[in-house]
Amino acid sequence: MMKKYLLAPIAGLALAGCGSDNAKTPEPQQPELPIIHENINVNVTPNDLFDGEVTVYLGRWHPCDNGANPEYCAADMTSNIMTKDDSKYAITIKASDIHNHLGQSINNDVFADGQYSVLDIMMYVSDIRDDFNLTLADFDETIGSYRFTVDFDYDGNGSFDDGPENTASPDWYPRFTYTAGEFKRENGVPDLEPIYERPDELIVRNNTELRLEPFDPAMTERRNYIQSKEVARKENDSGKIIVPKLQVNFGDGRGYVTIAENVEARSFNLRPDLFKPGVVTIADVLMSAYYDHNFDVEFTYWPTLSTGANVDAYAITGFDGVRAEGLAGYLMYTGEDESAADFFYPPPFINNDLVYADHDAAANGENGGKPTKFCNWMDVAPGQGKASADLCIEEFQFMFGGNMLHLMPDSWLMTYPHENIQLMWFTNMWKSWGSTEQNISDDGKYSVYDISQAVAPLDEEHFGWKVADCSLCHSIDNIHLDGDSAILPSTAEPYFCASCHGSNGGAQGHGEESRCHWCHSEDKLMVNHGNASKLQQILEFECSATLNGRGGENDLRGPCADLVNNQAPVHDKADNLDTYDETMPVLGSSDWITDKQFPDPYSCVTCHPNN
Repeated sequence: MMKKYLLAPIAGLALAGCGSDNAKTPEPQQPELPIIHENINVNVTPNDLFDGEVTVYLGRWHPCDNGANPEYCAADMTSNIMTKDDSKYAITIKASDIHNHLGQSINNDVFADGQYSVLDIMMYVSDIRDDFNLTLADFDETIGSYRFTVDFDYDGNGSFDDGPENTASPDWYPRFTYTAGEFKRENGVPDLEPIYERPDELIVRNNTELRLEPFDPAMTERRNYIQSKEVARKENDSGKIIVPKLQVNFGDGRGYVTIAENVEARSFNLRPDLFKPGVVTIADVLMSAYYDHNFDVEFTYWPTLSTGANVDAYAITGFDGVRAEGLAGYLMYTGEDESAADFFYPPPFINNDLVYADHDAAANGENGGKPTKFCNWMDVAPGQGKASADLCIEEFQFMFGGNMLHLMPDSWLMTYPHENIQLMWFTNMWKSWGSTEQNISDDGKYSVYDISQAVAPLDEEHFGWKVADCSLCHSIDNIHLDGDSAILPSTAEPYFCASCHGSNGGAQGHGEESRCHWCHSEDKLMVNHGNASKLQQILEFECSATLNGRGGENDLRGPCADLVNNQAPVHDKADNLDTYDETMPVLGSSDWITDKQFPDPYSCVTCHPNN
């Protein structure tokens, strides 16, 4: 069903004119009506200021590989480091320095005042360093971005004379990622994510990490080709931003199903804190499809998460009535159809022998001299199968990149339309993270009560109005002494009390059914929720007896995540195996702990029902 805008009501204005009969009564000035979108499940006003830090790494990353790449080894000659000399090439930049030095973004027509692009940061680094020089050329209409070259003093001798890739090179480009906070299970570090996006259109947020490095000319050529296709699409549509296809993979075996075609985007100005009015993001494309094409997408808002990652963005949380549940939800891919498989997983997910065999076949003249799967746009000359495969692996073998980035839809600009936007239902993160507490509200592990049937709901007259933890004032020994509650158990958690006394002023829910702790921590931390809202050291908690099949080991203490290494082992930023600090403060509800007094999400959906 097509859903309409809901306009928040305002009081009428009574204006009276005074003076002579000829006096003109001024026209009433109606304030702008706020627009509420039914498919955005939370009512927030984002205000994400750029006031923190960003980190920039200079040069390409290579693993130490037990001393095989000694320049990239720590002193022990076995551990990785982020650059060949982190004291020189790992740079922390304060937002205040960017503000003072630049004043505004090079893309000031797009970015809100006080916000900056990746290209701005690159220009700042060039200004403050003697060993990195970025020369900006004119804006190139064919790719919709600025061309630039880079000189880099690789050997530190004070001269820009370190070979073609470091001297007036057009092949330097950024990689990027937003922070994962204290989370040590993410994939893709420390390379960071290779991008086809334009650096003058990628917004920098607090704790962004960038790597500036030289790529092979083959990567530059491929990136320019993809960007030129987007520019041509906009030109062919008379300057309009029209996305040809929006597709969804429901996980039911049908693959990607086209739900909407030729979606003309308009700006909904969801992020006035980040962008100027009229700017179009992927979220705007999806909102346009929602209103104009019955593309039934829903959004929630992620604040700073329990990991400390400052996401502060609208996230896709549902489609066609199927909502994300905990670590099962929707991935988003966007770009050209032909670039969907440009980047591919490294071993052990994909055996590199397959890459070499593919390129050897192309070198032997099969498939018109092109590989069939890995870097299938490359021309492979006779006898060059291995060299071509080596290049393909070096430039394009990354877990993320191109069409799949860790970039939220409301901060991913769509100045030039992509060919498609795809959503995919994905459930593997439960397994990948090895979470022990895979709780969903209707799984029956804990009770969920229907407080709409509460027989004695509390109101504002209650002295403990809006205090979630009833046990702060009441105990099982001093309530219902007159026998007026025949169903009172020997122990009663606060959310059981809600079954008779209602929510006690608790806010209505916003559709979530799992992992409430993911967002309700840090800046959105609930109060008076017992251990669920209390910071404690990890070592105080006991791990699950069923952790990764470790039945019987029911007295394991400390960071449970250290004990589960399935697909995503705990590691530091440089990809060295690591552990969590046992003294690190955590809340009493997490992917590893379910608080017994306020079990997540069961108590949450009881007291904050999703009506």
